Amino acid sequence: MVRFPDADAGVPVRVVDDDVAAEAAQAVAPFQYGPNVNVTFSAYNDEFAKAAESKTRQAFLDAVAAMQQITVDDLESSGFTVAK
Repeated sequence: MVRFPDADAGVPVRVVDDDVAAEAAQAVAPFQYGPNVNVTFSAYNDEFAKAAESKTRQAFLDAVAAMQQITVDDLESSGFTVAK
């Protein structure tokens, strides 16, 4: 059992049952960091900072699209073939 602090003052902890975590793990696809994770992380910081300033839903959608494009552009400029 994993306990997480809860922001709600009325509930001191949230509990995640091990069975729930194990079931969720079955639905998660394998994950691997790309060769340019540093570029993606920088794009995340830059684009989400802009979106946070804007405070609009569209700005966050644009941030995700920009992160994707920045990452793909960097991969291609580094000689990788990117499936689209």
